Order: sequence, then structure tokens, then C-alpha cells
Amino acid sequence: MKILDRYILKEITTTFLLGIGAFTLVLLMDKVIRLTDLILNKGVGFDVAFRLFLYLIPSFLTLTIPLATLLATLTTFGRMASDREVTALKTSGVSLYRLLLTPMAFASLAFALNLYLTIHLTPRSFHSFKSLLFQIARSQANIGLREGVFNTDFGNFVVYVRNLRKEGRVLEGVLLSDSQEKKTFKVVIAKRGELVENEQENKVILRLSEGSVHFTFPRDPSLYRELSFDRYDLELDLGRLSGNPLERKKEDREMTFRELVEKIRQPREARIHPHYVTEFHKKFSIPFASLVFVLSAIPLGVRVRRSGRFSGFSLSVTLALGYYLLFVLGESLGDKGLISPFIAVWFPNILLGVLGMILLHLEAKEKWSGWSWWPLLR
Repeated sequence: MKILDRYILKEITTTFLLGIGAFTLVLLMDKVIRLTDLILNKGVGFDVAFRLFLYLIPSFLTLTIPLATLLATLTTFGRMASDREVTALKTSGVSLYRLLLTPMAFASLAFALNLYLTIHLTPRSFHSFKSLLFQIARSQANIGLREGVFNTDFGNFVVYVRNLRKEGRVLEGVLLSDSQEKKTFKVVIAKRGELVENEQENKVILRLSEGSVHFTFPRDPSLYRELSFDRYDLELDLGRLSGNPLERKKEDREMTFRELVEKIRQPREARIHPHYVTEFHKKFSIPFASLVFVLSAIPLGVRVRRSGRFSGFSLSVTLALGYYLLFVLGESLGDKGLISPFIAVWFPNILLGVLGMILLHLEAKEKWSGWSWWPLLR
């Protein structure tokens, strides 16, 4: 039996590593294109872009580890079934429940690794990613300003500066048009300006002083208003400069496990937003998917009779797609407070776990031959 366990473990591990590489590469492809754009078009150094890439990997591994576990189990048992090895083992008195031990042990290791990623590494790497992205956007804000030209790299703002001093951080003679609001068009004129950073909120503020704001109304051109000011703050849109939004709406993903617990334990009067509770349960439910995937993958893999590896891949994609669609739907409902956050993120695991145990029992007792009408199981 030790030889059998090593045999199954070796094949699962090989396919798991291949699956991790393939799935992670596919999910990272869009990010690689954006990072390449930062290098080629935004003047960001390769070393900085590579650091951004490394910070992204843990968040994607939390998704690809369960997927790779599912793929490895399906393809392993699909290949063994197509070569009649499962039939031979059953004839020798080895039950399907005994064959379950090695994949479940492997899935437990995958669960532990993924749990470490979701609780410890992913929040820190995501926070580091946002901080580095802010530094890039901040430097690009300085670089993006040019003297004597209309600067259009700030979203709905067009900025004209007569003189720049102190490495582009102090502005003299500023003319700015603001088209953020559809009902109002603003032109701001100021003697001086300064770029002010707020790293805690990932913002760069253009602070203008000694000027005036001129309001016009597109729906009624006859209306005009003027407002003088001593100080006027405008938040710059750095999305176009950085090549990626700063995602200020997802602070919960940056929180460590302890911070989430402290947030949830606040008094009821504080009215904790449901998405913090949902994020807390996600840290456990996503790693747990590796275990429930194995329960379903073994009976389904045994039923794959032709083209074991290709059919195993098709089944894994189909099963994972259905799982993550339910997960995303539940997460959305949980974030909005429409259903319990626990039910929102644990329901796919519960459903797939129950289905897996039923299929495993049917296959172990050889009572589900009528299911062979499913094309992928032929």
C-alpha cells in the first residue's frame, strides 16, 4: 500500500505543479500586459515592474491552488481508470475509500499552504502592491507635468503650468479646466500650486492658492459664476499615469487576519459593513475548496473512460467554473448584506462537498452506471 500511495502521490504532484504554472500564467496574462505597458510607455524600471509582478502572485495562487488540486486529482484517476488500474485495484480488494487517503492528504497540504497565503501573505503583498503603485503614480504625476503645455494625463483635468520649480512639485501660474461634472464646467486660475501626497489614502492632491474658480453651465450658457479662494484642493486622477487603478475601495483585502477580527468585533452600534465579514470567511472557504474538489474529482475521474487527460481537464474546467460562478454570486450578495456572509461564501463548498460524498458512495458501491449518458464520462 505504501508503494501505491507513493505512486498516486507522484502523479498528483507532477500534474499539480503543471496546473499551478498553467492556471497562474493564464490569470496573470492581463497583468503582464499592463506591467509591460508601464515599462515601455510610462518609463517605469524593469526592477520596479518585476516587484509589482511578485506582489501579485500570492493573490492569484489562492485561486490556482484549488484549481490545480482539482485538475491533478481528476487527471490522475482518469488516467488510472482508462488504463484499468482502478479496476485491478478493486479486484484486489482495495476500496475506493482507501484510494481517497493519499489525495485527501495532498489536499490537506494544499489547504494549509493556501490558508497561510490568504491569512498572512496575500494581505501584505496586496498592501505592498498598492503602496508601490502609489509611488509610481506619484512620480508620474511629477513627470507628467510640463511647462508651457496643456497636460492631459490627469483624467478629467487639463492642466497648464507657466513655471515648475523643485523637481516639478511647486507650480507657478496654473490654469486648470475641470470637466468632472456634466452639469458644470470649471476653469481654475491660481498664482501658485503644490503637489501634496497622502500615502494613507493613496492620493495626490493638487493644492492651489490665491486664485479663482469660474463656473459655466452647458445647459444654460448665459449663467456664469466666479469664486475666489485662498486655498483650493483637487484630487488628481492617477489611473492613466499608473496604467492601473489604485483600487481604494478594497481596503479589506489589505487587512491582516487580526485587523479583520478587530474590525468585526466592534460594537454593534458601529454598523460593521458586511463585506468585512465576507472577507473574513473567504480566508477559510477558498483554501477549503481544495478538500471538497478532491471528493468530487475522484468519482468523476474514475468515470472518465476515454482520453483520460483531456477529459480530466475538461471536467476540471467545467466543475471549477460552476464553483466560482456560485462563489462570485454569493460573495456579491454577502457584500451587499442580502444574505448571511457565512452562507454566501460557504454554500459552494457545502454543495460540492455533499455532491462529492454522494458520487463517491455511488462509485464505491458501483451504483451509478446510469450516469454514463454524460458525454464527458464516456
